[in-house]
Amino acid sequence: MEYSENNINLTLLLNDLVKINNDRYEGYRKVEQQAKGNTNLQSIFKDKSQQSLAFTVELKQHIKSLGHDYNNDTTFAGKVFRVWMDIKNTFKPNNTTSILDSCEFGEDAAIKAYDSALRSDTEISAEIRQHILEQQTAIKKSYDLIKRYKDLNLNLSKYNKGLT
Repeated sequence: MEYSENNINLTLLLNDLVKINNDRYEGYRKVEQQAKGNTNLQSIFKDKSQQSLAFTVELKQHIKSLGHDYNNDTTFAGKVFRVWMDIKNTFKPNNTTSILDSCEFGEDAAIKAYDSALRSDTEISAEIRQHILEQQTAIKKSYDLIKRYKDLNLNLSKYNKGLT
């Protein structure tokens, strides 16, 4: 089967988004473990890791419909970042602000990847573009939620320090 250049480019674009969602999944699984004792955050992190799995399934279906194989890997940058998270957690275990900083950073990277995909010169069908936009919107909502929790945690920390 012969593929057009656009078909190949679209597959590469979608595979990049699969990798980003694999990074999100791995990252949220890691912080879920680090957030021991905070069932609220653990629940959010579990939900976001499951969201990433659902996104990858949808993206992989699009890749398969294009006649290609999908990539199950994560990005190199994501791997390095997770190692950095481990190192930070060694020195400041279960630090909620640090955990939320990591999540915020990861969500920002995912949003940028989706922005890049949507701005790409690659021709994207209306259906696939709509799915990418829906996923990006959900990730932006996740970013906003993480940011709110981080801000709340910082304000509580300042308040508690003022009491002592």
